[in-house]
Amino acid sequence: MKKNIFTLLFTICCLMSYAQENATAYVYHPLSEFGTDTLRFLKTNFERKSDYFKGKPLGEVLKYYRRDLPVNVFFTNGTSPYIDPDGKSYIKSLTVAHYDPIYYHYALKSKGTPVIEFEVYISQLPRIDDYLFWRDMPDCETDDEEAEYARELIVDHIKVFYLRE
Repeated sequence: MKKNIFTLLFTICCLMSYAQENATAYVYHPLSEFGTDTLRFLKTNFERKSDYFKGKPLGEVLKYYRRDLPVNVFFTNGTSPYIDPDGKSYIKSLTVAHYDPIYYHYALKSKGTPVIEFEVYISQLPRIDDYLFWRDMPDCETDDEEAEYARELIVDHIKVFYLRE
């Protein structure tokens, strides 16, 4: 009798552990499931799964992003040097985009042209000096190579939204 109860409890614990593991597992949905709705694709796979990526390196985000979209635009968004006692700007987030760079910059300047912003906010500990990040980066020919250089930065959260000026 004791053996049966122990076996039953052990089985229940194993099943609960398996259920918990599956609840936190990441499930990637390819862009083909969304047709031409890139915004919904990015929100589903990244923004809504932000907790999965929290504490992981940017390389984990890029691994899934690159499955369906190229990294054609990459840049950092820094804090204001005017509020820092030392006058430094620290990396707050990284913007990654699949657009052709010429189209992306044109769309930002023109009114009414929607652009999807994919921003990965990084952990602020340790703070990373924006100037030193770019100064120390080896020569890169593409924005994808620049994003690869940043792959070790730790993700805090992800935001995806339409940007219109």
